[in-house]
Amino acid sequence: MNAARYRGPAALLFILGLMLGGCSETPVGAAGNANATAPQAVVVEETPVWTNASRRSFAGTAQAGVQTPLSFRVEGEITRLPVSAGQRVQAGSVVAVLDATDYRLQRQQRSADLAQAKAGLDQARASYFRVRSLYEAGNVSTQELDDAKAAFETAQAQLQKAEKAVAFAQKRVGYCRLEAPIAAEVVRIPVEIHQNVAAGHPVVVLASQGPLEVELGVPESFLSRLHRGDKANVRFDAQPESVYSATVTEVGIQAGPTTAFPVTVRLDQPAPGLRSGMAASVTFVAALKRPYIAVPPQAVRGQENQPTIFVYHRDTGQVEERPVVTGELVAAGLQIFKGVSPGETIVTRGVHRLRDGVAVRPLSQ
Repeated sequence: MNAARYRGPAALLFILGLMLGGCSETPVGAAGNANATAPQAVVVEETPVWTNASRRSFAGTAQAGVQTPLSFRVEGEITRLPVSAGQRVQAGSVVAVLDATDYRLQRQQRSADLAQAKAGLDQARASYFRVRSLYEAGNVSTQELDDAKAAFETAQAQLQKAEKAVAFAQKRVGYCRLEAPIAAEVVRIPVEIHQNVAAGHPVVVLASQGPLEVELGVPESFLSRLHRGDKANVRFDAQPESVYSATVTEVGIQAGPTTAFPVTVRLDQPAPGLRSGMAASVTFVAALKRPYIAVPPQAVRGQENQPTIFVYHRDTGQVEERPVVTGELVAAGLQIFKGVSPGETIVTRGVHRLRDGVAVRPLSQ
């Protein structure tokens, strides 16, 4: 009876021991598989070729290669503007007219002065010859002869002065008509009818049929790379499919209001359909003294201290950490001057978790 009492608990302990033993048993090799680390997935890409030139584009505005602002040589009120912007005019065509009333009155006054000077000269001449005859007869003194001669010469000078005044007054009347000096196109008219303008104030701006120019502003950092005669490519918003070659004709030496330096390029060929004022994009290609490879900025680790980059070797499946020499951040990426070669595969994402020699699983970007 005592044996039967302890048979139940002993059996339970025996079964529990078997269960615990079975749970703690580990198959051969299972521990190694659990602790093994899978290769880290990273994004890789091939490095491009060396960049030997710098391409920079700037916005500009087209203008006629030769613009001629026309202005009156006298002041007055505009009474006629027989032209409009975009109109073609021939040489000698009237483009603006001033009210010439005052100048005609001045011409009349100068003409009256001239008539009076002529009469004075006739009188002085007759007096001189009369006194000279009397002097030769011994009836007048030398002083009287000299006075008559001086009066005659003064009258001659006054006549010449009056003639010049009439000619000048006549020119001022003619200056009230503004004519085109060349065959050209009217670019703009910065005045209105009945407006009073001063002498020299632009009234009509003409543009010849020469090649178009583009004016733009270039920052100081790029200005030193530009010189007269350098080439550029120009693309206009009005003709986005066309690219025109151009030549640098002017490089400013003083910055404008926006701290950019003025630069002018002239198209090398005619540009049908393009007009002054159209927006353009000018691209310069400047040779570099130090070629570089552009890589994504996130591919470089430790940029502030010793920058490094991870190069992926396909034959081993591992990465190699290399020190590199970096430059500026440009449009294509971060400049690398030394440390990698064109065509090598580098890690562009996931570099912060890498170390030299680890295996990775590459993913295409």
